[in-house]
This record gives sequence, C-alpha cells and structure tokens, in this order.
Amino acid sequence: MNKLYMILVVIVLISAANGQVFSQASDKFTNTHEANTLMEVPPLTNDAPAPGKRVRVVAPEYTGTGVYHALYLPTDWTPEGIYPVIVEYAPNVWLSFAGTVEDTHLGFYQSQGNAIWVSMPFINSTTNPYSEAISGWGNIPLAAEYTKTNLIRILENYGGDPSAVFVTGFSRGAIACSYIALRDQAMADIWAGFLPHGQHDGGSYTPDPGNVRLGRIAGRPSIITYGDNDDGLPNCVNGFNILTNLGFPVVSYMLPNLDHTDEWILDTAPPEHLAVREILRQWLVDTIANKPGTHSISGQVTDAFGNAIDHAKVQSGQTHWTFTDSNGYYTLAGLINSDRTLTAQWGEFQSEPRNVTINGMDLAEEDFTLVTHECSEPIQGDINDDCKVDMQDIAIIAINWLKCNRVPADLCY
Repeated sequence: MNKLYMILVVIVLISAANGQVFSQASDKFTNTHEANTLMEVPPLTNDAPAPGKRVRVVAPEYTGTGVYHALYLPTDWTPEGIYPVIVEYAPNVWLSFAGTVEDTHLGFYQSQGNAIWVSMPFINSTTNPYSEAISGWGNIPLAAEYTKTNLIRILENYGGDPSAVFVTGFSRGAIACSYIALRDQAMADIWAGFLPHGQHDGGSYTPDPGNVRLGRIAGRPSIITYGDNDDGLPNCVNGFNILTNLGFPVVSYMLPNLDHTDEWILDTAPPEHLAVREILRQWLVDTIANKPGTHSISGQVTDAFGNAIDHAKVQSGQTHWTFTDSNGYYTLAGLINSDRTLTAQWGEFQSEPRNVTINGMDLAEEDFTLVTHECSEPIQGDINDDCKVDMQDIAIIAINWLKCNRVPADLCY
C-alpha cells in the first residue's frame, strides 16, 4: 500500500467522522467551537487568568527574573469545573521559531482550546537574574522542579484534573517530553499520555540515552507525529521502536510533504494534515476516558462514628489527589503500577500514611477513619466519646436500656 493511498484512506475515514469526534467525549472534553470558525491562539497578555485568555504567569520564586510560564483557560472555564491539562515545551530558537513559551501552539489545537494549556519554560541559570533559555537545555533540574511546582498550583487553583495531564512539544520540546517530563519517578508519575512532534528522546540530542527515561512511561500511551521531510524523522522512528519493544502502547503518524515544523496542526493546514489532527484529538478523548496503563484506588472516608465525610482529600504522591463525594466515597484514578503512599485529609485532620501497592489491578475498599475532634478532658455521660453530652448519648442509653451481660445471667436482676 503506497503512502498516497494510506493518506487518502485516512482522509475518508476522518471525513466520515468529522464533527463527531468530541461528541463522544466525556463532559471533560467537549467541542465548543463552530465547525467553520478558524481558531487562533489568544495573544499573551499580563492580565489575570480568565476564560479564553492566555496570560503570562510569574511564579513567586522567580519574581524579578525573565522566567515565566503561559497559562490558558478554556472559554467555558468555571471555578467549579474539572479540566484536562496539556503541558507544552517550546522548540529551540531557529528560523521563524523564537524558542520562547509564547512560541507554542500544539496544546491549544490538540484540545480545540478545551483543556487547560500551559507552556513551561526552559531556564537559563547562567544569567543574573535567571532568564528563559531559548536555545539548548538550560538548567534541567530547575526546569523540572519549575514544571512540577507550578503544575501543582494549576491543578489546585484552576480545576486541573490530576488524572488527565498530558505533555507535548515540538523539536526540543518533543525531546523534553521525556528528558524533562520523565527525568525522575516523581516527574514520570504525573502524566496520562505523551504527544511529541518532530523529535523524540530515542535520538542523540541528550547527553545520555533515553531508554531508562522512556521505561518510566510504564505502559501509558504515546502518539508520535513527524513530517516525511522532517530532520527529526529518524529519532521519532527510533523512539517508536523503543516504546514498542518495551510493550507500551504507541502509535505514530508521518505527515506527507512536511518539513521540521509544527504548523501542520493549524486550522489552515492541508486536509491530509488535518486528518491526522482529528485522529490525535480522538486519541486524547479516548485516553482521558479509558486511562490506559493506569489503575485506580477507591474507598470511603468516615469519622470515628461512621459518618461520611464530604470533600475529604485523598492523595497519593505529589500530583495525584481527589475528593470524596457527599457519601464519603472516592476514586483516585490515573495511577501507574508502583508502591505508593496514600493519605486522607479533611481540614486539619489527617490520617496516618498508608502504604499500598498497585500491580496490574485497581485497589478497592481502601477506607479511612478520621478522628475529627480532640477532647480537652473526659466528660461523664459522653457515651460516644465526641466530647459532648447530647441526644446521641441519650439515644445510645435508650437503645441499650435494661440490657445486661453479667456472668452468670441471674446476677442481672
């Protein structure tokens, strides 16, 4: 089957499904854009974060430096909502590419603008003050810590879904999908999927081989895209082969008549490129819904009297948490096979850490009982030890009125 025929088949299949891709998605990911409206990345401003805006955010630790990240919130964003998150890294400065966080757009078009999209910086620590590294790697440990710290803030403050965080990038940014995003186990634990374009860590642009890092993907899915005239083609193919040999789910798409560029994803791109974009979008929808390569932990959080605790936070690792519902139940999703520590917290009250192991299956009935009070001293008549004497104590006495369990029984009366 020749390349042209394969592309035509893809176009026919996608055309048949066009307009239905996001109608199959969960309420986390829906198409809010008109079919014939061209999307454009919003300009980067210094405004406060708001729906439909892309804003410059300076982390507190980097005040007074040239380091910042760019944050976009979907047009339908509300404080109560839960949204997928796409983290993107920029290419090097090269030809028309500026190499800055502003010079990114993959995440916006991958999600049709329906995800929280954040462009994270590379950091040049050789300048005073620190600045954004627009070429080369800069200080990788700083960049990794910056990503993790500020991603946690975004998840906490803007309703990012900890079980649906993706990483993408073009060229240097594509390699960073592993070189930074899989730098250590804490970083690797974050991601639901990987979307590098035009390069891959399976190549020769890092000081050490990427095999160990890529092994930290641990069964989660990747989708690799590149052009047929792309300088990064060999590394993309090598990365695909490494992941395939590891047994991890990976698909790749070679776009026809495409050099080393990320402009294939724009609304103005040719039909054969947009066909692959639709496949990628459906891949995102399916990955969010099914969470391949990951498992969940579920249970209930109650107080010492068996009452359900609403909105208790259950957490495992730095970047995975969820909250209980009104009946105290929780499901913590998106967790890879690993030894983990699990905690439950409600306000100032916290459980003891619990060690669990995820090994190929979900964990259920991981229940927590929180002691949600402390008595200054015992009170006579406080039957249920809740530090007060009230109708609940009287009810306990009434239920057990005249019961006796003396031995022998004839001593009762």
